[in-house]
Amino acid sequence: MEDANLGSALFYGTNTIKGNFSRVKFRTTNFCDQRFKNCNFENCDFTGTDFSKAVLNRVCMVYADIKSAILKSIEIISSNLNNCNLENIDMWGAKLSRVSLEKSNFSYAKLQGCIIEKSNLSYAILNDILATEAVFDETNFSDANLIRANLEDASLKRANLKYANLSYANMANVDFYKADLREANLQGADMRGVNLEQANLTGANLIGANLSNANLKIQLLKILFLEVC
Repeated sequence: MEDANLGSALFYGTNTIKGNFSRVKFRTTNFCDQRFKNCNFENCDFTGTDFSKAVLNRVCMVYADIKSAILKSIEIISSNLNNCNLENIDMWGAKLSRVSLEKSNFSYAKLQGCIIEKSNLSYAILNDILATEAVFDETNFSDANLIRANLEDASLKRANLKYANLSYANMANVDFYKADLREANLQGADMRGVNLEQANLTGANLIGANLSNANLKIQLLKILFLEVC
């Protein structure tokens, strides 16, 4: 089913396996509780679509337009969403595992309490996102933009944030245990109470960052050692 217009259609509770829907318009379609496996949605338009509690397993959605969609409690597994437009989505409570989101745009997205683990968000745009209490463990944010992101109480254990731009972000109480923050831009960031145990901050820009009550016990020794050498 290619180049079709299925705007405002209802797919509630159905299952689709090995479907090809490239370039289909699904604007404001209802995909609640829908299950997709091994499906192709390349270049589809999902603007305003409701994916609440849907399951996407091994789907391809590259270059899809998903802005302003509802993805509450969605589960996405081993899928390709590179270069997607995800502006202003609501992904509260979602679970993503091994998902590729390289160069995707999450500006102003709501990601509170979501879990995105072992996924790839390199070069992604996540400016002004709301991701309090979210879990991003072992996820790749290298070269990503998270300017003014609200990550308060989030977990980024073993995350790759090399060259990421986190300037003026709210990262109070974030857990960066063993995270890679080399050359990251942390200028003006609120980092009160963060855990940086065994994190790598080599070359990071910390100008104006608030690190009060931060756990720097191990990382500080590494920074001082590098400076002496």
